[in-house]
Amino acid sequence: MVNNMYHQVYFQPIIKPGYMGSPIGNTTFQPSNIYSQVSGKVSFYLARALAYIDYIIRMIQSSSPFFEKYRPVFQDIPKMYHLVKAFQEVKNNQEEKESENNMKIEGESKTYNGPSPKLFI
Repeated sequence: MVNNMYHQVYFQPIIKPGYMGSPIGNTTFQPSNIYSQVSGKVSFYLARALAYIDYIIRMIQSSSPFFEKYRPVFQDIPKMYHLVKAFQEVKNNQEEKESENNMKIEGESKTYNGPSPKLFI
């Protein structure tokens, strides 16, 4: 069953000879005005920039609930950074002390000039 109230409408441009159709006689191609080309490009890039700005605004609005939910975590990030940095400093200090102790022990064994030990049985 076909509904006759809704039908497709096709638009065709009206072709006037010599205007939009094929050229008549000895006509040459005339390039379009440079200002129309530039204004077309400007309007294209302006519309593109507005589309990007709209996209960024929608992205920020959609992500704002996420930031509201995790705001306390984001506020603690600097504290976490300082803790990690302090842990790394403590670890580096312990490694330096261990390396110094190892060097002292190695240095003492190499620089010992006393008598050799005697075994009394």
